[in-house]
Amino acid sequence: GVSNLTASTGFLLLGPVVWAATLPLAAGALVGAAVGPAVVRRLPDTPVRVVIGLAGLVLAVRLALG
Repeated sequence: GVSNLTASTGFLLLGPVVWAATLPLAAGALVGAAVGPAVVRRLPDTPVRVVIGLAGLVLAVRLALG
């Protein structure tokens, strides 16, 4: 929590913030935090891990390529 607060403060003070995106992002985070664990508990472990790993790789490639 402290590291997220520090990063948020840094972005707020030093980086460009698209304020229109903050409300949907916050709403998605809250809904995901509330619903996600219940959904993941009911799914089989291996496919969930594969999907999460692939999503991470796709994001890393996307960020690396611009």
